[in-house]
Amino acid sequence: SAAQQFGSLYKQQTRLLRQNFLQLLRFKDTFGSHNVELFAAHESNSFEQNIFYASKQKAVLYDTFDLDQYIIVSSPPGSFTNTSSLESYFGQFNYNYAGKYYFTASARRDGSSRFKNNKWGTFGSIGASWILSKESFMEKASFINNLKLKTSYGLIGDQEGVGYYAGYDTFSVGNLNDDYSISILNNGNPDLTWEKSKIFQVGLETKVFDFLSLNLDYYVKDT
Repeated sequence: SAAQQFGSLYKQQTRLLRQNFLQLLRFKDTFGSHNVELFAAHESNSFEQNIFYASKQKAVLYDTFDLDQYIIVSSPPGSFTNTSSLESYFGQFNYNYAGKYYFTASARRDGSSRFKNNKWGTFGSIGASWILSKESFMEKASFINNLKLKTSYGLIGDQEGVGYYAGYDTFSVGNLNDDYSISILNNGNPDLTWEKSKIFQVGLETKVFDFLSLNLDYYVKDT
């Protein structure tokens, strides 16, 4: 116990560094009733977590959190760093005609440091919508302010359930009679890859009498 050790102190310091860089090109124009928007982008994300820890016991002064006020090293100090990075290239195309018929398509390519043999994944989606309330055959239904039918299909990827080094073999380095001691810490799976989900959605959005809104959505997700 701490009392038997004449006081003990454990300190841990964690430092986090996140960096994000985004470059984006965008084009938007109108040609008569045709409205077009297009963008392409590159994004890079990096994460670094540095952890330092130390512990000592047998206090000289009991009302301090300074390690120098403890005289016995109870365990060797240590530090380690976790890192990960994500590189992404993506683009999107949006089109609508006369503000009634909408179409959108997107694609992206992501590369993650968490995977060894399957770093890169390709994903995308398409979608369309039709604003029926702007059609001439809906003119007599003046109580309907907005009526839109929409549908979409996409393939998305996720890496968050994977550890920083789950795709790699990792090792622990120690001291054995003042020489190197190396032992296996974790056997990685080099064939880990992105978790992929296919999502289909169809829905209806409506507003009537200027105050009542109703949205209906049905979707299927297959992971």
